[in-house]
Amino acid sequence: MSEIELKFVTGDNAHHAFSQRVLPLFEKNSIQVNSHREMRLENDYYDTDKLDFQNNKMGFRVRGNNGEYEQTLKTNGVVSGGLHKRMEYNVSLDNSRPDLTLFEASAWPQDWDVAAKTRVYLNSLALTLLAMPMWLAWVKVWLRLCWTVAKQVQKKPVPQSTK
Repeated sequence: MSEIELKFVTGDNAHHAFSQRVLPLFEKNSIQVNSHREMRLENDYYDTDKLDFQNNKMGFRVRGNNGEYEQTLKTNGVVSGGLHKRMEYNVSLDNSRPDLTLFEASAWPQDWDVAAKTRVYLNSLALTLLAMPMWLAWVKVWLRLCWTVAKQVQKKPVPQSTK
């Protein structure tokens, strides 16, 4: 799946400002907004000892939400003025343990040896807990409107890239 994200840095009162200023603009322009909910997420980010993901400008995480787990691979993409565009691959998991072999072969860079990567130990780099208010809006496609309020639970020093 191709993912396009537009990211903004906001202050602590983003939820109130969004509700008071942005949502009324959608309604005024007859844009359907629904499905307000808040997700409580755990994200555990991983890399190998050789920083294979970082060196290939990729991200790999396992996300938990109410006892359901999913692993996500975000590939190298383009970032311009806060707009992130890249391929993203998601696979459901039975538990919180990552399993690189579950991704389709087409998700990996051409020279990526998945079998070799599964034999190395994946290091947990950071565990974050997120509260994510979310709305869905219909603007010819479903648009997910959300932001995260993150709490860094565990942060391990990440060595510098070898490339």
